[in-house]
Amino acid sequence: MDESKKYIEMSLAAISYLDLKPPDPMDCIALETSVHSGKFDVMSGLQFWQRLGPGAHPLTINRHWVKLLRQDQLQEMIIDDFDNVQDMFCNFSRWIYDEPYKTAEQLWLAFVMDANYNKTWSGKEWVK
Repeated sequence: MDESKKYIEMSLAAISYLDLKPPDPMDCIALETSVHSGKFDVMSGLQFWQRLGPGAHPLTINRHWVKLLRQDQLQEMIIDDFDNVQDMFCNFSRWIYDEPYKTAEQLWLAFVMDANYNKTWSGKEWVK
């Protein structure tokens, strides 16, 4: 699982495009250590809920948090755009040659954003 600063930044910038549900206990979450600190602790969804405390909701906290999606979760977001899994991987393999990412999660997130929203990662934000 990619817990790098780059993947956290890419994920935070993608929130407005991706329809993310509240975290499940087994999800990987990056939670800002304090308001506007720009530093993140990475934890499981269970640990995230425990930190929030009883009755809290993720939308009511004033710190940034983001679900760090796994490859399978990213692939599920795009599979319906293709006839089958092989078609998805063929398109992915044609697209992959121009993209300089260090982890599979970064690469799959970039592919989802490009295929679904025509957005590319500039190094700071998703742009057309």
